[in-house]
Amino acid sequence: MKVHLLEVAFRDYDGYRLVRHCLYEVLRKVVLDSGAMEVALNEAVNNALLHGGCEQRHTQVVVKMDVIAGRRLIVRVADGGGGFAHPGKAGNGHGVGETVRDGIMAESGRGLHIMQMLTDYMRYNQAGNEVLLMKRIDEAAVKIGG
Repeated sequence: MKVHLLEVAFRDYDGYRLVRHCLYEVLRKVVLDSGAMEVALNEAVNNALLHGGCEQRHTQVVVKMDVIAGRRLIVRVADGGGGFAHPGKAGNGHGVGETVRDGIMAESGRGLHIMQMLTDYMRYNQAGNEVLLMKRIDEAAVKIGG
């Protein structure tokens, strides 16, 4: 069973600041280690705002949160940009772990490694403009509606 928790959209950092507290509140009610998911979410949103071209293309960032079967929190962050050559993208020639490990010492690009380390599962869609972050949750920890 899928429970849709929240969906928000914004165009810039000011918009994100307005809704961030709502996103964090949902995370706190669902995940025991909400701080880790808050950091992963911030990395995903920063990537979308910085690289998704929201201000230039008048598109928006969309964040969706769902709980699947009472056991997994799914957070999706999508932007209207053209995507990027993420590690799993066809024709890129890199494995996910290889690229993320290589990027840890780079000037930028550590956000991918951070998101991967703080979540139980992370993947990008084929276009590279949406990331899915998954965190296992304890059913007893879910306090939505309470």
